[in-house]
Amino acid sequence: MFDVNHVVAAVDFSPATEPLLECLSELRSVGMETVTLMHVLEMHYGRRPPVEHREMYEDMLSSRAEQLRGKGVAVHTHLETGPSAPRIVDYAEDEEADLILMASRGHNLLQRLLLGSTATEVMRTTTVPVLLDRIEPAEGDGNARCSGVCDKKFRRPLLATDLSDSAEGAEEAALGLTEQAESAVFMTVRDAQDSDVSAGAVRTELEALAERAACPTAVRVEQGRAASAAIAEGADAEDSTVLIVGKHGRGYLEEQVVGSTADALIKRAQRPVLMVPTAAARSRRDAATKAAAATPSA
Repeated sequence: MFDVNHVVAAVDFSPATEPLLECLSELRSVGMETVTLMHVLEMHYGRRPPVEHREMYEDMLSSRAEQLRGKGVAVHTHLETGPSAPRIVDYAEDEEADLILMASRGHNLLQRLLLGSTATEVMRTTTVPVLLDRIEPAEGDGNARCSGVCDKKFRRPLLATDLSDSAEGAEEAALGLTEQAESAVFMTVRDAQDSDVSAGAVRTELEALAERAACPTAVRVEQGRAASAAIAEGADAEDSTVLIVGKHGRGYLEEQVVGSTADALIKRAQRPVLMVPTAAARSRRDAATKAAAATPSA
């Protein structure tokens, strides 16, 4: 299942922020009840931002929160100081959030994706699922607009799985989303040198997974191609509205998944990407949280 109650929306107040927040209400379809709007003030050369900067950003967070409350969303705000990615990850894990929401473009919408900096580090280190919503520049005026973000992004999901135990989190999320989807695609990309299991056996396993889906689900098995290109082209061919990937595994979902291939996939995808960490990672997080709570304070 993919049940989301508490969402941490990481905002940087770039032009991507407004369209990202406009699309938050769609997450109600997967159970969203509470949103925390979070911003991190970066420290420069070890110096904290001036107090007036904190007050300005607190006001900006409060203003965005009031707009969302006017739409019936329960909203909290949180302002941190320090390196962005660790602060976002630590807060989401400490608060036992169900999802981290980020824009796939940051300070300059016309340049490189935020990946390679904050979003890459968040996805690489978190045990909380991350949804990167695709934000594109508007034509003509240089401002941001939603591109395929608000238009029922869960209606045609594509699951990219390597069928390993480490992909179970992503697979369960995809199966849960098929309960509200029109159709889905379950896809795997085999390495050209992966000969330990036959292509027929892989297809059979993928078809068995697809049979558990609650909507019509197609199966695609690709081999001998760059995984990011194969998945992105498959998503284009199937007109998929969101990509779902795991964090750990073999092949293109190796342990440091948000590296070259996954980074390339997200940049190629032209659509939102949902990254779901392994169930084992979440279990370790929950165990650590319980252990910390049980430890008497000094």
